[in-house]
Amino acid sequence: MILRVAFRKGSAYEEAHHRAIGASEGLSAEEIDAMFEEDHGQLGRRGVMLDVADQIVLTGAVDDETWAKLSGLLSDKECVALVMLVTNYSGLATALSVLGTPVDERR
Repeated sequence: MILRVAFRKGSAYEEAHHRAIGASEGLSAEEIDAMFEEDHGQLGRRGVMLDVADQIVLTGAVDDETWAKLSGLLSDKECVALVMLVTNYSGLATALSVLGTPVDERR
């Protein structure tokens, strides 16, 4: 979800940082790259979660239809956690952009 936020916010810092984390946690290059596709084309739980992330970042809200899908797949606690994750990283990406934070150099 953080990679999706990075994509929607255009955050080079978050993208670089979380591509590396995703790879270190076992995500394939294809799985990581999929988070940066305009039409994610995924169905099921992951696709609904991506739709929620997109809506939050792009509009600041989630429409009723998408929320109903999400709440049918996740517990209330998981729904709150998803919203908090997306909104926190959206805010962080905005702050990094405003502050002009450069992408970390690889060591």
